[in-house]
Amino acid sequence: MENNLEGYERKRVCGVASVLAILSFVAVFADGVFLDIMIRFRNENQFYDFGVTTSRVNHAMTPFWAVLFAGIAVFFVSLVVSVMKCGRLKEGGGVCMTWFDRIFAEAHLLLGICAACICAPAGWLLQNAYRHIRWLGLLTGAGNVSYSELIKTHAEISDEELLFSASMEIALAVILLALIALFELLIIHAFAKKLKNRGFWKGTFIGWLAVGIYHGLAQSEKTYRNLMIVLVLLTLVSATMVGAIAVLILIFVVVPKYFARYDAVKQGITEVASGNLEYKINLPGDGEFERLAEKVNSIAGAQQIAVSNELKNERMKTELITNVSHDLRTPLTSMITYVDLLENEGLDSPNAEEYLQVIDEKTKSLYKLTEDLFEAAKASSGDIPVSLETLDLRALTEQALGEFSDQLKERKLSVVFTPPEEPAMILGDGRLLYRIMENMLTNVGKYALEGSRVYINIDEEHKAGEPDMRIMTVKNISDAPLNIDTDELMNRFTRGDDARNTEGSGLGLAIARDLAAVMGGRFRVSIDGDLFKCVLMMPTGA
Repeated sequence: MENNLEGYERKRVCGVASVLAILSFVAVFADGVFLDIMIRFRNENQFYDFGVTTSRVNHAMTPFWAVLFAGIAVFFVSLVVSVMKCGRLKEGGGVCMTWFDRIFAEAHLLLGICAACICAPAGWLLQNAYRHIRWLGLLTGAGNVSYSELIKTHAEISDEELLFSASMEIALAVILLALIALFELLIIHAFAKKLKNRGFWKGTFIGWLAVGIYHGLAQSEKTYRNLMIVLVLLTLVSATMVGAIAVLILIFVVVPKYFARYDAVKQGITEVASGNLEYKINLPGDGEFERLAEKVNSIAGAQQIAVSNELKNERMKTELITNVSHDLRTPLTSMITYVDLLENEGLDSPNAEEYLQVIDEKTKSLYKLTEDLFEAAKASSGDIPVSLETLDLRALTEQALGEFSDQLKERKLSVVFTPPEEPAMILGDGRLLYRIMENMLTNVGKYALEGSRVYINIDEEHKAGEPDMRIMTVKNISDAPLNIDTDELMNRFTRGDDARNTEGSGLGLAIARDLAAVMGGRFRVSIDGDLFKCVLMMPTGA
């Protein structure tokens, strides 16, 4: 896109060239009419004997011939310059167009022909004026007489009236010629702008109609019908000699393009069939081949996503088996070890009580893991009883914080709870909601940075076209670096510590997400550096 200075310079050059083109056109036309009068004078001199020689007339015509050719040269040069500089450049290429430039080219052509016809009366005015002024007699040596006086067609009027009449005719003719030249120049500029924008064909009525029909057929899914319509139209057009030539040209121009599109689609299908799912068919447009290419690209993209998901699921299955095996084997190994110690040392051993206590803890841990597994399976499948009722989310949060206060104090965690002023009523199942809060606060107690603060907020969200939601947000600073994706963290048996040094199954967040879903709510987590945030969204209750 041009800057203001370049645009001003371009406009100035175009304006100067346009003025020169108009002036040179007027001068050439007026000079040509005068030469026509002098040629007639030279030819009629042989019959009327005006007392001048042919060589004298030819000599008088020489400077007018020079003016004529010089004017023609100036006209064409200035016309070319004005055409090259017309139109303000726009970003992305092309030039800006006015309402006049957007008129169909056929209309411009018709208007130009009509305007050119006005040159005839302008030429008649100049001829009439040249006949009655005495320039011709003075230039050729015939005396101080006009051409009409020499051929005895001079009216009996005074010289002052004759001069005034001729001057008015010349002035009117010059004004008409200047207006005609200006109008024709605007039409030429309109043609030039269409060409600069590469839209001359679309700028014609025939082109506009043909493009409209083409797009209408191209966007239609009825390929057989469209093909039959095109073939019938081509048959009718080719019935004439001109139409047959046009159809042949059209065939040689269009058919290779269609075969190129066909080859591109065929190549794409071959690549996808061979397993190259990343191959894309690049066909701009909205025709039949373009839509087919888009569908092939969609199939390849969907297949690529399916393969990626399958690989991800296989990896997750492997990790699931590994994690379950680890979490089951750890308590079982401890239990077997301490049972062996009891067998070797006997129940009367002073360490027997300690061994039994460890076995009891590992048994409970194993039971908790098994219970979490069953609950995760039921929650993810939706096969879990749900009893929805109106509950106060603020009261439930305060109750859960009271029950987990000792666990949080052990980690020196300070809870900053910002409850709403009024009860936060939601629609949910009290038992399932408590389990979600238990998982959230247990997660905080295990993984929050010791001695840090935990922020809990309850807000309300209103969105047009969606039910109102209560939002409970729990934020804490993680003790370990969170180099993990949130989607992966929500998977089962995934923990924030890769070493799996903390107690737990890694099912808590996944269970919370599934339990919220069966109650019509949503649960999600987000990570921003070391900031870990859990968000529970539940529909509001009456």
